[in-house]
Amino acid sequence: MISNEEKAENFAREMEVSCDQGKYRDAIAFAACLLNLQEEKFGPEDARTGATVNALAGFYLMLGEDGTAERFYHRSVRIAQEACGPEHPNTSVCISSMAACYESMGAYAKAEPLYQAAIQIQEKAFGPNDPRTGDTLGSLANLYVLMGDYTKAEALYRRALSIWEKALGSEHPITVAAANGLARLYTKTGDLPTAERLLKTSVEITEARFGPEHPATADCLKDLGAVYVSAKDYVQARPLFARAIKVYDDLAKACEAEQKYSQAEPPYRRLLSLYEMVHGAEDMAIGPTLTHLAELYQKMGAYALAEPLYQRCIRMCERENHPNLGAMLIQLAGLYTSMGAPSKGVPLLQRLIEMDEQTYGPNHSTTANSVKKFADLYTNMREQGKAEPLYRRARAILQNGGG
Repeated sequence: MISNEEKAENFAREMEVSCDQGKYRDAIAFAACLLNLQEEKFGPEDARTGATVNALAGFYLMLGEDGTAERFYHRSVRIAQEACGPEHPNTSVCISSMAACYESMGAYAKAEPLYQAAIQIQEKAFGPNDPRTGDTLGSLANLYVLMGDYTKAEALYRRALSIWEKALGSEHPITVAAANGLARLYTKTGDLPTAERLLKTSVEITEARFGPEHPATADCLKDLGAVYVSAKDYVQARPLFARAIKVYDDLAKACEAEQKYSQAEPPYRRLLSLYEMVHGAEDMAIGPTLTHLAELYQKMGAYALAEPLYQRCIRMCERENHPNLGAMLIQLAGLYTSMGAPSKGVPLLQRLIEMDEQTYGPNHSTTANSVKKFADLYTNMREQGKAEPLYRRARAILQNGGG
């Protein structure tokens, strides 16, 4: 018979594997089982229990379920404060995680004091120049950029960069990433010469260390291209963007093919932001990448993140009267079925049938296929009385040639 200790080890291992693969729904299930065992053995307020609560919060955040994530983060902070003490490093980690949650929700005013509190704890525990302190300084700097407070952001970026340079050297990937954050800020504020200088150095470092086709190099190329776009120097921007696009696209597709969804998401997101920079946020040229990212989120079970992307694709298709509109309606209806809300797909498939009837006619095979999809939806909803007449109609069309 397997002991509870062995069960806990198995749950923890499976949780980590699922997380690495981007299968956060599975990770949540394993984490919940682990949490039950820990609460029984250690109690609900033990630090080990709190660590699993914090992990659960992170999984929900990755799924875009911010409200649930917030509740778990609140609990993890409370446990850390009681089990470890209000000024313990573990508490700072939980507080910083909750700040990131609020940042994701757009609740910047709630995130700011939490990042500040985490920094104060880390400065006392590790010192003002420790890399762990620098990490949270960088997070707060990113928040200030989102808030539009560039003066505060610059000061924090500079301080974090100084910490990383002293601790790891100027050519370490973390240091380069910090320099890039500062460069992006200078691009926003219009100090393009300084941004260009920093990013050219970053490109040289990453190419020498990782090679020209590494994602870290692509990040630098993308940011440098953005500098040239701001300067309206599109001749220099285009080849940089082209190189970055190829790296992101190849990496995203390779990771997705291997079902490493958590590793595929960042390059897809970077690819989308790059296409938005090149074509604009509403251009149909970004449609395939939007769709790929939405499909990836659906595979990950991140339905709250997939839904707005599909809806955005539909709006773009509607505006351009694009032939992909029908396919997008089908995909969004499929998402709602995956979410356990198939009834939300009813008006989508009704609209699809109306479109097909207008385009192809009521007795065309394409219309029949859409009618059958609608019947399948009602079958999934266990409304066979509504499904059967649709199945009969689809069969009749196809039996009569569907021309």
